[in-house]
Amino acid sequence: MIEGFGLALVDILLNVPGKITLNQKHVVSNEMLQIGGVIPTALIFLSRLGLNCLFHSTATSDELGKLINNFLTSESVNFKPIRKIGTTPTAAVVVEQSTGKRTGFYHQGAFADLTVKDMDQIKFAENSKFLLIDAHNFDCSQALAKKAHSQGLTVLLDLGSYKKQAEKLIPLVDVVFVPEAYRQKIAPSQDPAQ
Repeated sequence: MIEGFGLALVDILLNVPGKITLNQKHVVSNEMLQIGGVIPTALIFLSRLGLNCLFHSTATSDELGKLINNFLTSESVNFKPIRKIGTTPTAAVVVEQSTGKRTGFYHQGAFADLTVKDMDQIKFAENSKFLLIDAHNFDCSQALAKKAHSQGLTVLLDLGSYKKQAEKLIPLVDVVFVPEAYRQKIAPSQDPAQ
């Protein structure tokens, strides 16, 4: 079993045929809603490969919160929600179809309100081997990494996009995934092979 903890959002994906410029209206060629966040996305991929996955994150009772639950359930990812009052995390992502480049805007909603005390609700399954975390809620990810290690789980960290405190989690984990965008932010002139 692979467990995960991190930010889950409803992504509003907007495809724009031309170049995106500020202070200008753009026609959208198509739009779609999908689940976002590096951890739920990774767990969905692993589930499609036939692995058992369990995801811990906030759940709100609004329509977008129900959508996140439906996305995960339809992909056979077991969802153990941490109930919070507040808004569902959402993102608007605009993609230039001609280049594939994108930009996004997001808010963490109720996920930002999670506390270390809320992590007491998380009970790892007996057959769990791994915990995959992100750095969107540093204190909670730190607490869960320690809890997972105390129970013999291997902890993996996906740094995702650059976040100020994320690197402080590195000593607490066993494996770190560093996306190219993160590397470019912290070492823009270095060759990734070095």
